Amino acid sequence: KKINAEVKAKENEVKYKQLVEAADIMFKQKSYKSARDNYESARKLNDKEAYPAEQIKKIDAILKGEEEKELNKKKYEDAIASADNLYSSEKWEESLVKYKEALTLEPASSYAKGREADVEGKILAQKEEKAKLEAINKLLKEGDDLVAKNSLTEGLAKFNEAFKKDDKHQPTKDKIAN
Repeated sequence: KKINAEVKAKENEVKYKQLVEAADIMFKQKSYKSARDNYESARKLNDKEAYPAEQIKKIDAILKGEEEKELNKKKYEDAIASADNLYSSEKWEESLVKYKEALTLEPASSYAKGREADVEGKILAQKEEKAKLEAINKLLKEGDDLVAKNSLTEGLAKFNEAFKKDDKHQPTKDKIAN
């Protein structure tokens, strides 16, 4: 019995070394799941050795990191798809939020950076256009009020001031023509 136990122990030691060597090669080749399986088998043969357990911890950390990268990639792609749909619908504010979200997931994305800058430009232009129209409408109202009080010259001056802000604004042209 003692001889059988010694033979079994030698066989286990040889198997252990073969498993660890194979696992080390797989680890270097980045075949982490196969390497982990071999380290696990080696650990079961000799649980007194710390090396297989240490390698399993390293592999688990690597695999977790890869899973997180994949998850972030998916989130990035989803954010870009959503942002592009919003962009196509000219929903600038909402698309900007999504492009910024994509950039938090992948800060080096030149596509998201380019779209972010483009959308910011569109939002600024939209705000400027709105402010210009508000100013024109205010001038037209002031001009109408002056004309209603028979201050025709001052009213026409307000209409001309509005015309200078946008010479293509049809309501302004109509006021001046009348």
